[in-house]
Amino acid sequence: NFICNLDTIRLFQLTESEQETIMKIRVWLDDMRPMPEGFNIWCKSAYTCADLVRQGNVTFIDFDHDLGETLDGYWVALLIEYLASQHHLMPIGWNIHSANPVGRKRIEQAMKSAERFWNEGKED
Repeated sequence: NFICNLDTIRLFQLTESEQETIMKIRVWLDDMRPMPEGFNIWCKSAYTCADLVRQGNVTFIDFDHDLGETLDGYWVALLIEYLASQHHLMPIGWNIHSANPVGRKRIEQAMKSAERFWNEGKED
């Protein structure tokens, strides 16, 4: 398991085993709550999570909204929505564990929109 911050994303070298793990990144996005079992990367900031998302290896993300900084979980969801709309991102599974009802709704709307982009052109 990894805890990500800007330094670890940019500076550490991955072993072959770690590279295989990274290929199936399950992100816990939360600045306070400890990462539960089933996740392999704990991102405490939206910016760090966005870096991972842009790399294209995130397979699942569990969102918190309020991250104790200017950028929040909704900002990450908007990035995912945008990348999906441009067909620059494979589908990502998701969940929201935020206690913020307004933030939860906004993240849900952005991720459902991303799902619509991912499903474009698929046969019903």
